[in-house]
This record gives sequence, C-alpha cells and structure tokens, in this order.
Amino acid sequence: IGLLPATAWAANETTYVLAGSDFQARKGHSEGAGTVSTILDNIVVDYPTMDGFLFAGDYDVNYDDSANGKATLQDTVQEVYGEGMHEVYGQGNHDADNLVGNTLNASGANDASDYGVFLINEKDYMWYNDDEATIKNTASKLETYLNTKRNAEYKKPIFVVSHLPLHYNMRTRTSGNGDGKYANYIVTLR
Repeated sequence: IGLLPATAWAANETTYVLAGSDFQARKGHSEGAGTVSTILDNIVVDYPTMDGFLFAGDYDVNYDDSANGKATLQDTVQEVYGEGMHEVYGQGNHDADNLVGNTLNASGANDASDYGVFLINEKDYMWYNDDEATIKNTASKLETYLNTKRNAEYKKPIFVVSHLPLHYNMRTRTSGNGDGKYANYIVTLR
C-alpha cells in the first residue's frame, strides 16, 4: 500500500488530498491497518489536517472480504484525520461489482468543493481489458465530464482515479492479460 499526500491549489489556499491503493495485507485487515497507521503516523507530522482521501481499490488480498477491508481502512484513516474529509473509495480488481454504489463510490463525478474527482471503477476499465465497448463508454463519460468542466470554466484541480494504470506497462506485454490495451480511448480525449 502506498499513501501519498498530494497538494492541490484552489482559491489561493492549499488543499491536501491523501491517495492510495491496494489495502492487501497477507495476514488480514489488522495487519493492513497497522501498515497504514505507520504510514499515517509519518504523514501527519507534516500534514496534520487532510481535506480528502482518494482510494483506488483492492481492499482484500483474497477477493472475498473487501467490504470489511474497506471499513477497516476507512476507520484507520479516520482515526488519524477524522470524519470531515471528502472520501472516495473506488473498486479494484479484487472487489466485487455489487459493492459499487453501496460500500464503494459509483463511477463518474465524485467532486469535492475544492477539486474535481472522476472515478473509474474496475467494472468500467477492467483487469484484462477484455470489454472494448465498456472502455469506450467510460472514455465517453470522462470526456463529457471534462467538457462540462471546461465549458463552466472550472479552475480547480481534477483527479482521475483508476485502479488499473492507463499507461503501457509490463503487464500489458508479458502477462498476456492485456492490461492497458484499450487505455488509448481514455487517454486521447479531445
């Protein structure tokens, strides 16, 4: 797991957003909570307040307990930063589709007051990239979102959150699973 502070400029004030992915400890959620606590103990020294938390999915290493993993992660982060943050929890390839819209945020706009967030869940840009039509539809929705922001002369930062990378990587080439093969539809928007 990696949690990184990201700084966004909005209205001449600094907004702090914490981001991460893959809450997957081999020995369970308690071990994962310990790891995240250690990371946050170091971050909170320099960043005592956090405005947002964006998490790109995978809440369980075994694919079968993501709801409890997400709850453990959320409790761990809120223990340090409280419940006042804007929080977005995306779906990774270890997380079931039925969690989206319930435990996890729905794909699309998940904006905060000081920044925009467009979430791309696993079911909309999937592991193996085996549904070109779905990925084209996801790209179209992102394009509409961005055009709406541009037409409104939106000046705040926008984060696009996806569990799977959009860039070509070794999993695209060597694993045979095709991760990233249809990313061009998302990356080359007009």
